[in-house]
Amino acid sequence: KVTQEEPQERRIPKEEIPNRLYAYAGLTHSGKLMKKSDQEACIFYKIAADLGQKEAMWLYADCLMKGEGVPVNKKEAYRYFEMACEKGSTDSMFVYATYLEKEDDLASIQKALYYYEIAAEKGEKSSMLNLGTMYWKGKGTEVNMEKAIKYFKMSADKGVSVAMNNLAVCYKNGMGVPVDSEKAFYYY
Repeated sequence: KVTQEEPQERRIPKEEIPNRLYAYAGLTHSGKLMKKSDQEACIFYKIAADLGQKEAMWLYADCLMKGEGVPVNKKEAYRYFEMACEKGSTDSMFVYATYLEKEDDLASIQKALYYYEIAAEKGEKSSMLNLGTMYWKGKGTEVNMEKAIKYFKMSADKGVSVAMNNLAVCYKNGMGVPVDSEKAFYYY
């Protein structure tokens, strides 16, 4: 005798709700598997962010900066970037720092240096490259070729081609390191 059981109510564990909302937002934002809707994505990024999901925080902030699905609001975007950075999101640190680096004031540029450095030390390869570039050019700080070389090497070791090229230029021209045509060739 075959009996059909009553369907049981499935509940999502409370701690999983922010991650599920974030995942749904990502699917609607990308248009993969469902209709693309920046507006709907931003609604769900914000809800997930307000529930503490750190990746949703910076993605919502990025939507606010670009005006994707919501009106542009730099002040609110920076607040959400800061929240994600405080939770340790290296992706947020990198993206936030790229926006800060474009600002006209020294305090913002130095804040970009700060976030690039934290993200770089945690292994974020694009932050390593950008930090090296800021030390190379003296942007927001004094020119420091020793630090520029350090961060270019870290980034190059992770396969970032621009960092490899920058190292090649440094070795070719003796910028912060002795002229070394073999190392220049290696990095080219």
